[in-house]
Amino acid sequence: MGAGVGASVSRVSRGPCRRRAGTPTAARISGITPGGLFCWYAVLSLNHIGHAMEESLWSLLMLMLSAIAGTAALAADGSLRAMLIACFLIYGVGAGLTMAFDVRMYVRRWRLRTDDPRLTLATGWHDSRKPPAPDDSLGGLARGSTVDDSLFQHRCVDESGHGAPLSQPSDHVL
Repeated sequence: MGAGVGASVSRVSRGPCRRRAGTPTAARISGITPGGLFCWYAVLSLNHIGHAMEESLWSLLMLMLSAIAGTAALAADGSLRAMLIACFLIYGVGAGLTMAFDVRMYVRRWRLRTDDPRLTLATGWHDSRKPPAPDDSLGGLARGSTVDDSLFQHRCVDESGHGAPLSQPSDHVL
C-alpha cells in the first residue's frame, strides 16, 4: 500500500466523525439511530411510512459508503483498488435496489392503507409484548398469509384481555 493510499484512508477515517472541541459526542447522531427509531415507530404504530423513511436512510448510507469506496479506489492500486471498486459497485447497486424496491413498496403500502387503524406507540408496545394466543398453532401466521403479513396482524385488546384482529390477512396482499 502506497503512502498516498494510507493518507487517504486516514483522512476518510477521521472525516466528519472527528471530535471537535466543544461539540458533545451525544449531539452528533448517526444515520443508524434515526433509522432504528423510524423502524420501531412503524412496527409499533402499524404505519408503513416509518419503514419507507428507514429504508431511505439505509439507501443514503449505502450511497455514502459507495462514494467513499470509489474515492479511495482512485488513490489505490493493485488488489486494494479492486476491492474498493467492488465495494463501490456493491454499495451503489444496493442503494439503487433499496430505493427501487423497498422504499417504493413501503410507500405503496402506506398509500393503500391510509384508512387502516393505527396504534398509538403505547398500545403498539403493549401489543408487541403479548404472547400469541394458545390456540395459535401456526406461531402467528394465519393460513394463506406470509411472514410479512403476520407482522401487521396486531390485535386490539380490551380490558378483559380478549382481542379482535384489526384486519384480515387478505387485506395485506398487494
